[in-house]
Amino acid sequence: MEALADASRMLRDYADHCAEQLVAVEKLVSSSHLRWTGEAATEYENRHRDWVQRAESMKQHIVAVRDRAEAARAAYQAALAANVKMFS
Repeated sequence: MEALADASRMLRDYADHCAEQLVAVEKLVSSSHLRWTGEAATEYENRHRDWVQRAESMKQHIVAVRDRAEAARAAYQAALAANVKMFS
């Protein structure tokens, strides 16, 4: 069960890190980016928007895996408690 707790903590920390990095990238792109126009600018903006959406999706999947790990840990704890009660 400790391995699940450790995995949940690692996943939570990584999801938090992803969220922080998304914010940092958006600040960097919006504040230090030269304003330009044209086909290259449009393509850059499309690629950047796609990257941000995919990074956000990855973070959401990490959170979902973390939630499942926490649910599994809770189920294991409940089963262990029931077994201890039954055989005590």
